[in-house]
Amino acid sequence: MTSGRQPKDNPFMLSLLKVIRPVSLQLKFGPVSIKVIDDGIAKLKALNTKRVILCPNHPSLLDADVVFALSDILNEEFNYLAAHVLFYGHKGLNAFFLQHMGCYPVKRGVPDFHAFRTTINVLLRGKRKLVIFPEGEVSHDSDLLMTLEPGAAQIALAALEDLQEIKPGSTIYLVPLAIKYFYRRDITNNLSKSLRKLETEFGLYAADHQLPERIINSIEALLCRLEIQYDCHPTRKMTLVERIQNLRIAILQGLAEKLGITLPASIPHLDWVHFLQKGLTDFSSGKLQLPESSSITKHEFITNANKDIAHVLNFVSLDRNLPDADSSQENLAETIEIIEREVFGHAYNKGPRLVLLKVGDPINMLEYLPVHKQNKKAAVRQVREQMSNQLFNMLKDIEARYTRRFD
Repeated sequence: MTSGRQPKDNPFMLSLLKVIRPVSLQLKFGPVSIKVIDDGIAKLKALNTKRVILCPNHPSLLDADVVFALSDILNEEFNYLAAHVLFYGHKGLNAFFLQHMGCYPVKRGVPDFHAFRTTINVLLRGKRKLVIFPEGEVSHDSDLLMTLEPGAAQIALAALEDLQEIKPGSTIYLVPLAIKYFYRRDITNNLSKSLRKLETEFGLYAADHQLPERIINSIEALLCRLEIQYDCHPTRKMTLVERIQNLRIAILQGLAEKLGITLPASIPHLDWVHFLQKGLTDFSSGKLQLPESSSITKHEFITNANKDIAHVLNFVSLDRNLPDADSSQENLAETIEIIEREVFGHAYNKGPRLVLLKVGDPINMLEYLPVHKQNKKAAVRQVREQMSNQLFNMLKDIEARYTRRFD
């Protein structure tokens, strides 16, 4: 069970992880350089004695490792609110190492009292900066900012109310953190090589098509494979975007039927994922029983269900970010990597990367406390808007200053 787990402070483990992290980063993602631009380091160091929630955008699977690296740059350790599904696997080793890295779990899409109270306690203690990814899921796009979830703002304001009873006048800061990825050189040849592997797998002929068209062809081939697997029948009139959405619905509704639960019709598909993840947690703990007897074990059912959800999450950005002639090489690479993970189970390194971090202006939550006392939803909405605006503008600024500069 991951519910109620607390982040642990083990000096030996933290020192060991600090040595291992750079090596692990290179092994998993290839050569990666991380740079905090402008006055970001000074901004974060000025908050060393403050209660802080760092709120990065979430464009890549690399993001958590980047933020871990940032903690090394600052020579301090952070706490991290992480999806509870990350704590499963490897006979408890995942949970053990994540806890000793300062992480603790949250069940997304449903109220999680344990995570809520743990987060408030972390903020009240004020020993470490807390990291929360407010988008909730990976967008797979360095240019895209998904709608921010309300959790970070809600937790900060709730903790601030408790803090006033202990230390009146004290505050909590939310700090937007923009993460943007660039390849250090032209990776067109590597992208083409990756596509050739996919085209061979799908039995496609590349001819002289440009990269975006070849990627679209691979997406269509992958969709055909998954539509057959999930007995999903698109109509001839459906566009590629509609087919992706149709497959996503079929996968999620199929899993809901197996679990014997009904998906709320009025919520986004991404929230369906969180709803189903909660159902799987309840099934794992024995709170939920399957409506029909099954010949597979509980472990096998959960493994298969997580694969279903992984299909949906891998396609989370494709329907609104299909490649075209204007796509950057970074976005083309990210799309190819989604397909590679689906087909091969892993993505191939496309070349050395530069990761730029830009630190936003701290948002003083004390300024929103009067509004929160009158209207909690209005206060949360205002904080989310300020965070979203800062992140959007910072990403645009990095894009304008650094795009396609190879060194």
